[in-house]
Amino acid sequence: MGAILWLTACSGSSGDAPEAESGEPVEGGTLNIALSDEPSTLDTMTTRSVLTQIFSTHIMEQLFALDANFEPQPMLVSDYELSEDGTVYTFNLRDDVTFHNGDELISDDVVASLARFKELTGVGATALANSEVSAPDDKTVVVSFEQPNGNLLSALSDRQAPIYPASVLESAEPGPLPPEDIIGTGPYEYTNWAPGVEIILSEYDDYAPVDAEASGVAGKKIAYADELRFAAVPDSASRIAAIESGQFHIGEGFGGDDAQLINQSPTLEANRMRLGKLMMIVNTTLPPLDDPAIRRAIQVGLDADAFGQVLGDEENWNTSPSLLPSDVPLSSDAGAEDYNRDDVEEAKRLLEEAGYDGTPISIMTPALSGPRSQAVIMQEQLQNMGVEATIDEVELTVMQTRRGEPDSGWNMVSSQVSGQTDITQTSFLLCGNRYSYICEEDIDQAMDNFTSSVTEEERQEAYNQIQEEFYEYVPAYLTTEFWDLYAVHEDLEGFANEVQPFFWNTWISN
Repeated sequence: MGAILWLTACSGSSGDAPEAESGEPVEGGTLNIALSDEPSTLDTMTTRSVLTQIFSTHIMEQLFALDANFEPQPMLVSDYELSEDGTVYTFNLRDDVTFHNGDELISDDVVASLARFKELTGVGATALANSEVSAPDDKTVVVSFEQPNGNLLSALSDRQAPIYPASVLESAEPGPLPPEDIIGTGPYEYTNWAPGVEIILSEYDDYAPVDAEASGVAGKKIAYADELRFAAVPDSASRIAAIESGQFHIGEGFGGDDAQLINQSPTLEANRMRLGKLMMIVNTTLPPLDDPAIRRAIQVGLDADAFGQVLGDEENWNTSPSLLPSDVPLSSDAGAEDYNRDDVEEAKRLLEEAGYDGTPISIMTPALSGPRSQAVIMQEQLQNMGVEATIDEVELTVMQTRRGEPDSGWNMVSSQVSGQTDITQTSFLLCGNRYSYICEEDIDQAMDNFTSSVTEEERQEAYNQIQEEFYEYVPAYLTTEFWDLYAVHEDLEGFANEVQPFFWNTWISN
C-alpha cells in the first residue's frame, strides 16, 4: 500500500482498556477508514496482501499474537506446554471464546484451521512440516514433531494462521473463502461488502477479550466503535482532503511526498508504521545471475542510500542489512560487510574476475511509481558497474504471474517483503517455494537449524547463520526498509502506531 507498496487467562467483554493521554475512551459511532484500494479477498490464508490483513485482523484471531516486542503471546489458548525435548506442544484452549456464528471454540476448529494453514500457505507448510496435529479432547490440541521445533509459536501468530469454525472449512469450495464465510472470534464481525463503495464490520457483542495488557496486536481488545467502515479513495490528495474534512477518521497508503501536506493540516497528524523491506529479488536460474560470484560482485557496488532517497525525507526510510526489520530482536548485521558498500570500481574488478561476459540483465517491475523508481535506480547502478540493464515494466497481475515463472526472461524483480518477524516466512530463501529460485544445501541447513532452535541464544546464532548464507549466495538485494504513512484526524484517539493498523482500543472523541 501507499506510494511505495504494491501490492493466560480470560475475561468477559467488560473491563478497562488502554486510555490515550488525551482523554477517556468513548463508546459508539462509526469509525471511517480511507483506503488506497480495495482488497481482492478477506481470506488471509490465500494472500499476504496488507489490505486483506487490515480487515481480517479485526475479524479473525490466531492461537497466539505478537506483542510490541514481537514476542508471541497467548490469544485463544489459556496456557500451553512444550515437552523437554522440544518436540511436543500441548495447547489448552480458552473456555469463553465463541465464533461470530455463535459456535464455541473447540479443538476440532483448530485442527481443521491448521490443516488449511499447512495446505495453503508457505508459512504453514514450513512451520508444520513433519508434524502431527491431534485433539485429545474438545479443549486440548497437541502438535507433535519428529525433531525439536522452536518456531511454532511465531508461525501460529502469523496473520495467515486464523482459526475458523471447522464447519465452515469442511463445506468450503477450493480457493478464497467468500466474505460471508470469514467467521472468526475477533472484536468485529463481517457485515457487508458493496464492491467499489464500502466494507462494513460491526462490533461482535459476545466478544471475550483475553485478560492481558494490550501490547502490539496481543492482549485485551475493546471494540469502542459500533462499526468500522472502510472505503477506497485511490487518489492520495483526495484521500487527505476527505480525512481533513472529517469524512474519514484515518487513511492509509501515503508516501513521503504526502507528508508535507498532512503536516500542514491543523486537524491531521502523520503516523509512520514500518511495513517492510524494499528489495530486488534475483532469478538465480538464468545467466548472468546464475553465477553467485557475479551476484556478490554487484552487491559490492550497490548504494542502498540512493534507493531510500527517492522515498523522500529520511524519516520515511532506513538502510539496514538485516533480513528482518531492524527493530525485530533477532535482526543483526551478520555477513553484511558488503551491504551498502558502494564500491563501484571494486565491483567492476570482481565482475571481470567472475567472467561477466556482457549479458544484459532484465529488471521486471510493476507499473507503479515506487517499484519502478527502485528499478530505475538499480538500472543506473548496474550500468555504472558496466552491466547492461533493461527495464521490463508490466502490470502488477502480470508480474505476480511471471514471478512464478523463472524461465520467462527476467533476471531481477522490484519487490518488497512486508514487515515480517519470522525468517522462515522469507519465500525467496525456501527451496521449492514458487517464489524461490535457489536451492542451496547451506541455506536449507541454516533454516533447519533455526526451526529446531529453542533457546534465544540458539535462535540468534541460527538466524545469523541464515543471514551469512544469504550474503554468500545473494538470492536478493536488500535496498532499504520503509515506513507507511497514515493520516490521522484529531477526533480519533487511542490509535496505536504499530507495524500494521488496527482499530480496537480506538475511539472517536468528537
